[in-house]
Amino acid sequence: MGSMISWIAFKDMSVTEAAVAFGLTLSGQSGEVFDYDVSATRSGDWSIVVFNDINLDLAAETELARLSRRGDILVVHVNETTMMQTSEQWRNGRQVWSVWHDAQIDPRHLEEEGNLPPAYDGIERRRMAEQDEEDAGDASVDFVSEIPLDLAEDVTRFRYDRSDSEFFELVPGGDSLPKKTSFFGSLKSMFR
Repeated sequence: MGSMISWIAFKDMSVTEAAVAFGLTLSGQSGEVFDYDVSATRSGDWSIVVFNDINLDLAAETELARLSRRGDILVVHVNETTMMQTSEQWRNGRQVWSVWHDAQIDPRHLEEEGNLPPAYDGIERRRMAEQDEEDAGDASVDFVSEIPLDLAEDVTRFRYDRSDSEFFELVPGGDSLPKKTSFFGSLKSMFR
């Protein structure tokens, strides 16, 4: 079974400020990215909050608009079990760009919107060429799914599956914490 996570990066914001955006605080514990339900780290001028489950609150436009009013944010959802990956950047309450891959729609499914970062074209060309080569063989690797993740990494210099950063555990520290809903729990409620 693969990873199912969401992470959000806040530009020019401290880890403490990023935690407070979710009603969280630092516990004083630190470790690796998958040691805690919610953790945070720094990557350049970005503070990263990682949820070790898909956080659907981070898919709601109203929540992303709220979180981006203080500055740029970048949001990534990764579901390696279904090969669904998204990344999007928001600024001043509005989405700047988004990239979405869902292998269940099509192995080469890719939707992009908005004013994409300059690195996008090169990333997309390289990953599609790798997919072409893979498809000529046993077609067991989904290189298209890497495009949203590569783009997020290009912007923030953070990659959840390659980070050797120290992660700080975040725990509830206020009443403003959005309720974390599991991806499958939300799907069940959608089909009732």
